[in-house]
Amino acid sequence: TALYNWSELLQMQIRFLEGRTLLYGPDTSENRLLGRYKQWLAMMSRHYPEAKELWGKIKVIRVLGEAQGVLAAELLLQY
Repeated sequence: TALYNWSELLQMQIRFLEGRTLLYGPDTSENRLLGRYKQWLAMMSRHYPEAKELWGKIKVIRVLGEAQGVLAAELLLQY
């Protein structure tokens, strides 16, 4: 059984992308952070079908704000 439900994981993903200064420092580029996030999402797709679907939307995005928008929309769909 999964440790977290999909809604909880979406919230964690949003916090990860919002907390970039806490995790990597204020000089971290958006590309680096987005790349790390994509790696995380790709790994989650092995165990969460929702992550696989989200990966299809996120993998083509090159701007951090767009990825955050997709995640926010996904979270709204959960409720």
